[in-house]
Amino acid sequence: MRNNQPVTQDEYPITEQMVLVSKTDLHGNIIEVNDAFEAASGFTRDELLGQPHNLVRHPTVPEAVFKDMWFTLKQGSTWSQIVKNRRKDGGYYWVCANVTPIYKNGQITGYMSYRTGVTETQKQAAAQAYEDISRGRLKIRKARLFSGVDWRRLNPFLTWRPEFQLLLFLSVFAVLPTTALTVLANQPIWEALVLAALFLIPPFL
Repeated sequence: MRNNQPVTQDEYPITEQMVLVSKTDLHGNIIEVNDAFEAASGFTRDELLGQPHNLVRHPTVPEAVFKDMWFTLKQGSTWSQIVKNRRKDGGYYWVCANVTPIYKNGQITGYMSYRTGVTETQKQAAAQAYEDISRGRLKIRKARLFSGVDWRRLNPFLTWRPEFQLLLFLSVFAVLPTTALTVLANQPIWEALVLAALFLIPPFL
């Protein structure tokens, strides 16, 4: 991971009126920025254009956050999370980053990001999340934070569209009456059905 140094404790405030916009090519190189992004970054437009977007990456943001961002974007999905960025002088600024693929003729040709300011509470929560991710207490997948097992990776059923999930459940319960006698007469089959049901039910808690 790119480790931009040095850093300072000087914060550049992002006001409610500011919207930071940037566009990159498929490789993450900056091809366009607006005035607000230029001002917040501390770099001039000439210094930004053609450079990797991680030019403004702050070293306190875990590598896992950006890996998740690129994983999500390359799947054609949008990504949104609170991010701390580094300025040219080593200072920093907090934003809610919303990144989306740019399509042309059905193909992804680049990415666009727009960023807005966040509250002090959101900054504190994000800073704590960074620490927890770095220590392995939290994980991030498709911009969502979670602890423990990522059930959606272990069970592909949980990523299916709701109508497909419903169809499968209805199919299972449709055959239960016809197998009732067999279930009662053969305990191992009953155990297998219980295990199957437990595997299919999403972890709502």
